[in-house]
Amino acid sequence: MRAATQEVILEGRLIVWKGKVVSASIPYQTIEYRGPMKGSPYVSDCFPLRLASHGKTRMEADLSMKNMIKAFLDELTRMGTLDAFLRERGWIKEKVGTATQADGGRSRRAMPGAVAWVPPHVINQIASVSMSK
Repeated sequence: MRAATQEVILEGRLIVWKGKVVSASIPYQTIEYRGPMKGSPYVSDCFPLRLASHGKTRMEADLSMKNMIKAFLDELTRMGTLDAFLRERGWIKEKVGTATQADGGRSRRAMPGAVAWVPPHVINQIASVSMSK
């Protein structure tokens, strides 16, 4: 029996300014499920936020995950629990001083006091086992 492992490091970040998420880059992965279940063969997993989604196509699963992440962050922000949620899951809060954000693709605006939340590094171990004799 032989096992092969490949490691992939997934990184991301959230920028929060004045209590609102203004920029998000959150890692997730979408895989094709091949099993006895019928329906949605593509599954998306966002480990840093502990979310999962699915779709009939890879594009549908990706879109579903992106919409879920946005709605989830919006709801955490609305409830005032974003900081506590991220901290409990190992995210690290960093002050970024003055960040800038694209404003409609034309100009940038300064965001003094913005903070960045960095998720714990997820090292995705893709493993396979060979049972050949």
